[in-house]
Amino acid sequence: MTTYGLGLHSIGLNMLFCFLLRHADLYNLDIPHAIPLSGPNGTFFGYSVLLHKHQQQTWVIVGAPVANSRFNQAVRNPGAIYKCKITDKKDCEQIQLGVMLDMPCGRHCSAEVENQWLGVSLSRRQQDGLVLACGHRWKNVYFTKKEDLNKLPHGVCYKLESDLNQSSPLIPCYRDHENKFDSDFASCQAGISNVLIGDLIVMGAPGTLFWTGSVFVHNISSQVTSAYLDDNVVLYGSYLGYSVGAGHFLHPNSTEVVGGAPQYGQTGRAYIFSIESSTLSIISEVKGQKLGSYFGATVCAVDLNTDGLSDLLVGAPMFSTVREEGRVYIYMNQGQANMTEMEFTLAGRDSYAARFGESITSLGDIDDDGYPDVAVGAPQEDDLHGAIYIYNGRKTGLGQYFSQRIAGSALGSAFKMFGQSVSGGIDVDGNGYPDVAVGAFLSDSAVVLRTRAVVMVEAMILLPPSVNRTHALCTENGQPAVCLKTSVCFQLHAKRVSGLIEILYNLTADVKHIEGLQSRFFFNTNGTELSNATAGSIKTRHGHMTCVTHLAFLRRDIRDIFTPIHFELQYELGEHNVVRGNSKSFPPLRPMLQRGEEYSNLLTNKTVFTRYCAWANCSTNLQVSAQLLLPRTHRDMPYVALGEGKTILLNVTLSNAGDAAFLPMLHLRYPSNLYFIKVLDAEEKYVSCKIAEEEKTSVGLDCSVGNLYFNTLAEVNISFLLDVSADSEPGDLNIIINATRENLENEDLLHDNIVNLTLLLRYGVNLNIHGFVSRTEFVFGDFEEPHCSAERFKYTFKVVNVGPSISHGTRVEIDIPKALAPYPYRLLNILDIQSSSGWCYIRNSTDGTSSTNGTMYGSQRASTIDSVWLNVTTTTDSYWTNRSSTTHPYWTNISSTTDTNWTSISYWANVRNWTTVIEDECDLPDSNPLNDFFFFFSKSSRRHMYCMKEDALCLYAVCDLGDMDIGKDVTIEMEVEMNSGVLDISPGRHSVMLLETTAVISPKKDPFIWFLKEDPITVVVLEAHHSHKLKRVIELSIIVASLLLGLFILALLVICMWKSGFFKREDKMENIQRLSWDY
Repeated sequence: MTTYGLGLHSIGLNMLFCFLLRHADLYNLDIPHAIPLSGPNGTFFGYSVLLHKHQQQTWVIVGAPVANSRFNQAVRNPGAIYKCKITDKKDCEQIQLGVMLDMPCGRHCSAEVENQWLGVSLSRRQQDGLVLACGHRWKNVYFTKKEDLNKLPHGVCYKLESDLNQSSPLIPCYRDHENKFDSDFASCQAGISNVLIGDLIVMGAPGTLFWTGSVFVHNISSQVTSAYLDDNVVLYGSYLGYSVGAGHFLHPNSTEVVGGAPQYGQTGRAYIFSIESSTLSIISEVKGQKLGSYFGATVCAVDLNTDGLSDLLVGAPMFSTVREEGRVYIYMNQGQANMTEMEFTLAGRDSYAARFGESITSLGDIDDDGYPDVAVGAPQEDDLHGAIYIYNGRKTGLGQYFSQRIAGSALGSAFKMFGQSVSGGIDVDGNGYPDVAVGAFLSDSAVVLRTRAVVMVEAMILLPPSVNRTHALCTENGQPAVCLKTSVCFQLHAKRVSGLIEILYNLTADVKHIEGLQSRFFFNTNGTELSNATAGSIKTRHGHMTCVTHLAFLRRDIRDIFTPIHFELQYELGEHNVVRGNSKSFPPLRPMLQRGEEYSNLLTNKTVFTRYCAWANCSTNLQVSAQLLLPRTHRDMPYVALGEGKTILLNVTLSNAGDAAFLPMLHLRYPSNLYFIKVLDAEEKYVSCKIAEEEKTSVGLDCSVGNLYFNTLAEVNISFLLDVSADSEPGDLNIIINATRENLENEDLLHDNIVNLTLLLRYGVNLNIHGFVSRTEFVFGDFEEPHCSAERFKYTFKVVNVGPSISHGTRVEIDIPKALAPYPYRLLNILDIQSSSGWCYIRNSTDGTSSTNGTMYGSQRASTIDSVWLNVTTTTDSYWTNRSSTTHPYWTNISSTTDTNWTSISYWANVRNWTTVIEDECDLPDSNPLNDFFFFFSKSSRRHMYCMKEDALCLYAVCDLGDMDIGKDVTIEMEVEMNSGVLDISPGRHSVMLLETTAVISPKKDPFIWFLKEDPITVVVLEAHHSHKLKRVIELSIIVASLLLGLFILALLVICMWKSGFFKREDKMENIQRLSWDY
């Protein structure tokens, strides 16, 4: 049936939602048609219940363990078993059972059936309907009568054939030779719990072995009874057998049994046993976790995930958070009885004193999803009224949350302890679904809850592949209009559901339209109201597909043609019209929708607007690139210097290489210590951003780009101005930029939609150091006090942090030569060293540590404290780089600056290895006069005295200045005393001696501290000029030698003159005069 223009259903939208809400808390156990049963007052009628079917007749078998027997009224409170018809009359008839006083039970056996609690447990074999009813307080009084000994509470079970007319007793604990109460089996109380599976009758006997407990397994075919009797594993007083179960734990074709021991170690345990001949062997165990929880009080073996292997549920009804709320633990079988606990436990409503888990029962598959379902009883919930909770099986095990809660107080009768016993697995009303019986023994009543049929609906929304907004194929109010034919179809699948079933539905158009914009489609329901939702109903039958079509009209002023048009359909079952059958016993129940993780009554479908696109699927292709523009770089690595306070510029380029993008967005995610300031030229580029807080450690921006559309081949550059928090720690900050859009973008094009950037936060340290000495030069070589001429000098070093960041743990190392190589005489000693901030100390050794004679100086002059000194040296050296491992260009330069007059470099190196310096400043060797003489007349020369790495002939001072803020300066003053006589030792002295003192700032070992100037260094040179004064004896020697040399020269001149006839010149002149006289 297909119609057009269907209006609102008569109940309206509001009534539809109220309908859905009214039935939201119900599942498929029917409450209004519950069938109550009642028994005699004070009999505990309902302590156990069992649904039973024989041929075409169904009953509820109910145990009343303190009832009197109508078949033998002389016996007091033996307990009774009732069979109740599930009809309008609801008659309950007592079964003749368990009151025979002459029941044969053994050679030394005499039965006492008073107070035997017959009906304490009931079970049924699925194959043929064999029923087992037990009374765990049945007693053997043979030895009481004969020897006046204690009664022996063996316990008894009765096998009832399917017609409930024939029975036979079973007393597994009877032993001919045991006649005392404390014997192994004398007080075992078998039958407190029981289960039937295949040929096996499993009975719990918690009193065995002095309340250690045991589990008995009786094979009906072989008549062999097996028991667990090893008390070395199970502790005394464990109550093993308080609960029992059976299933297939090792293999789908094997049978194993389960026994609960709720008192084991006060925490409880449950054991899985294999059956071997006449004994049981433990193959697996699960342990309780909380004292007093009574873990193991109930067990239930059920194949929750239908893998062929039984899983295990264990109840702990006295588990307490406040008081006895109760818990149920779930263990999934991984194979070979390897039980793995699920991550959650069942708790119901976690109600006060509910004792949730007092009963656990497999109901079979009541919701027709292929997985068994489980009922858990909480009989003391709601002030002893009680409740049961239904949990549905799943492929992964059991659902964590209950699908239905049925409270005893909601059933219209004064039920008490509702949920103490639960039974399922039998279809009592013939609708194909197993029903449930629940006992409420404190009100001597029980109730049968019928199961409603579950309908699986296959629903569809049929839409055209696209909508052409230019083709007006419909009319709306007499005007051409663009419309969309939307068909909703339903097909029902159910078990044994006949007649017409009504489906109520709600259809909504354009449910995912852009926020802030109107829905683009509407339904014209009555000609005036324009709504994007419509409601309706449809009637269909099991197995038939039925459809109805609605017209959705396009609004005339839409702007968004990119976002797909999503339609949403929600539905629920309405009335069920069925022809009443011949049976007048059970009124028909309305079916309900299947629920669960794999089923939903909400579905969606979508279509799109017809578009003419250049790319396949009209896919857009957004591309993002980004770059950080940072104020500083170090070794070609851009970074942000902490404390500098400069802003960061993040440039993002967004381009589109595909079809037009609708509502493009840029999503920035960055750590919380980054602050967004603004977007440059935001209005011109149509960029609007809002802060998106996601986590405490991460924030971000969501920025819309453009005016709804971002066209093909468009490109925009966006600059974000960011700032770094002042209290940020150094590290690497990740910035993620992701581009999204509302329309389609193919998955293979998404790789370039996201960019990851790393922002480096570092301490950028730029330290300057310079120094000077108070006297830059002096004269040595004065021989008046040649060996003890002390000179004092004051060195001043100034360290300045010029930024941009604070300098943590600033350290300055100063070295100064203390001897003149190759002589071991003390040249120089440090008298005092102080700093305006921090503290200083002197190293007396060259191995990087300090001797105990070291002295520490602070900003105020400090005395020598050995313990403090030792503490300083051990806590500081590990944080800084040792200069011996630091190669600085300075060291390379000075190591090659040697005395050109020194002949042996290798000898120089050997001298450097000396570690002993003679401290006597006045005991210096006298120089050779001849050497002094030649030095006086030799050419002027210079010698550099400097320190190499960890030089034995040098003194080292270390100043720890602590943290230096930007702009802070620290002054270091060092006073030294020099014995200038050492400089005059020959050979080795020079006309000019240059004494170099080096101060180096050592970096702290920290990957987040970057020194912008590697190892800042300053060198202070002290010049020593030789006086060129000679000793007095040398001066006198020179004078005498000069006089002698002058006399010698004079003598030579006289002799030469004499030889040349200088002294004969007067006679010759006379001869000449004489000759002149002749004229």
